[in-house]
Amino acid sequence: MDGNMLRKSIRPFSSIRELYLSNNQFNGTIFATDFCDLTNLEVLDLEFSTNIVNEFFKSIGLLTSLKFLYVRGCRITHTLPAAEWYKLKKLEELDLSENKFEGSLPSSFCNMTSLRKLQLFGSNNFTGSFSSNIASFTSLEYIDFEGNHFEFPISLTPFSNNSHIKFIYGNGNKLILDLPLTMQTWVPKFQLDTLHLSSSTMTKSLPLPNFLLYQKQLTDLDLSGVKMEVGFPNWLLENNTRMLNLALRSCSFKGTLDLQLNHFPNMETRYGIYSNISSLRVLDISNNHFMGKLPSGWSKNFPILVAIFMSNNKFEGSIPSDFVELENLIYLDLSENKLSGSVPSFITYAPRFIQLKNNELSSLPKRMFHENSSIVMLDLSYNHIRSGIQEMIQDLNETCLNFLLLGGNHFTGQIPKELCQLRNISILDLSHNNFYGPIPSCLGKLPFENDPNTLIQLLDGFYVVAPINPNSQSNTNGNLYNTIKKGSLLFAKEEATFTTKKSSYTYKGSILAYMTGIDLSYNNLDGNIPSELGNLTKIRAMNLSYNNLRGKIPTTFSNLAHIESLDLSFNNLYGSVPPELNILSSLEVFSVAHNNLSGSLPEWKGQFLTFDARSYEGNPFLCGPPLPKSCNPFILPNGSYIEDDDYDHSNNMYIFWVSFGVSFTSVLLVIAIILYINPYWRRVWFYYIELIITNCYYFIEDHMCKFPINI
Repeated sequence: MDGNMLRKSIRPFSSIRELYLSNNQFNGTIFATDFCDLTNLEVLDLEFSTNIVNEFFKSIGLLTSLKFLYVRGCRITHTLPAAEWYKLKKLEELDLSENKFEGSLPSSFCNMTSLRKLQLFGSNNFTGSFSSNIASFTSLEYIDFEGNHFEFPISLTPFSNNSHIKFIYGNGNKLILDLPLTMQTWVPKFQLDTLHLSSSTMTKSLPLPNFLLYQKQLTDLDLSGVKMEVGFPNWLLENNTRMLNLALRSCSFKGTLDLQLNHFPNMETRYGIYSNISSLRVLDISNNHFMGKLPSGWSKNFPILVAIFMSNNKFEGSIPSDFVELENLIYLDLSENKLSGSVPSFITYAPRFIQLKNNELSSLPKRMFHENSSIVMLDLSYNHIRSGIQEMIQDLNETCLNFLLLGGNHFTGQIPKELCQLRNISILDLSHNNFYGPIPSCLGKLPFENDPNTLIQLLDGFYVVAPINPNSQSNTNGNLYNTIKKGSLLFAKEEATFTTKKSSYTYKGSILAYMTGIDLSYNNLDGNIPSELGNLTKIRAMNLSYNNLRGKIPTTFSNLAHIESLDLSFNNLYGSVPPELNILSSLEVFSVAHNNLSGSLPEWKGQFLTFDARSYEGNPFLCGPPLPKSCNPFILPNGSYIEDDDYDHSNNMYIFWVSFGVSFTSVLLVIAIILYINPYWRRVWFYYIELIITNCYYFIEDHMCKFPINI
């Protein structure tokens, strides 16, 4: 259907108020004039339809009765036309998101005084300042311009005359600095619920905006990436006692973290979510410059915390014991600090995700987890822990642990067989420790297989829903908030760093749900590689390098159908490389370097065509492509043979001397036969031989006489 047909088809319905044409594939271009006969039209929905171009908006001023206009996801390109937008005095909602607009907003995009919700986010690429446009939308309550390249003042001065704005989503744009006088003297008329302005700022450092001092109703604040270089703003939590989500990562905050927890009055009940700052559910202050000890008193003042992210700071000292008393905690990330002492015991309450990697922790508690713990990930990698792990593994036997990362410590002892009872394990990293003894053969009975659907629900984030005030205006305006508020949810992804394919990769969110692997490298393990490991048919990475393993490579490894990286280098393995391994169609990285292997390599086909000599170096008795050594030594006539490593050179020399000897002997035989048969040629032969001898005699005698002889 083209524009003309559309106009004719809807003309009989001139009194229609709502028209929904989303997900259509129009044959011709659609213009706003095609709807001008609908003088009472209030709702026009063209979401995800085709052949909607930017010319559509040139006559948008004709649709003066519109209240709701949805043009989301129509792949509209170029700039937004300078149309008579200001005539849309009744427009309440405008959705231009997920298109491909570019350039700045036209100056005529203003004075829509009834506009309450404006969405410009998605794949758009709007640029420039739009402060003057926003300043004219005095009824605006909700604005989302995430992912564009607008220049937006951190002071929020465009909303100085707006008393209705509650939700601002501006992540990914460019924050600019207002005049200092403006930032200090302006007092806002609004009370925000949600403010998202995470950004890579244009200036080196920005002051914390002054308008925040007057906000008392914030539930969700994200200023991540805004370089402020000041101390932690305690007053944000003091003033906004209903704060649910606070994200201030990568803000260059410095100094000690003093939440002044003891300055707040005690709560009357453990679950009193409206007492002071007790409603906080998520705290993210990672990637800053905080130092000193972690404050205590968490369970008293933050009883319903769901997630704590404090990674990549300079916190030191021990981990407060009351962290483990937060019974609602799901995420605890204190990685990449300077925390020392013992890992706390989570026997009372355990988060699902515990990240304590890259610290200076030195010991484990006697009892660490309760048997009914719901833990999914435990990451203690790259600390200084010196002990065995048997007791901890026993505590984890009845849990649903999926990811156990203990690499880069000083763990000792044998690998406990209790590991084999972790039926849900999908990533096991024990590398860079001091484990010794054999590899438990029972590890081959573990599935190392994920249920992606279940794990994705755990790994792809969680939602923190803010209670909606039933008396608020936003709850009574039908279409404006007909679903959950965007500002009331938090999206968080867990991650794990695992070494595979000769490199360390960080797997996040749903990608992590598909990764399986075992890394036992850089230990002192000995004995044979258990053939049972060949039963791990779903595993994607196996690293047994840098140990003292001996024996042969199990032929059962040909069953590792999903293996992508297999590293057996730097051991004492002997025998041949099993020829069956060349059926592994997913194998991308393979190394058996620096062992005592011998014999021919697997047939050079399939994935083995991609492996060069580096995969086999340090094994002098291996032969066959891609190595330069042949597996077929040259047999000498006397029954001896030339060693493979000298074969190429010796073979060429041998062929030369044999050829020379055969040729010389053949010439002598031919001459002798001719002289024997033909007397004439025989006389001629001897005549010339006698002549040559005579000439040589006189030549020597003549030249010898020229030299005096001293007696």
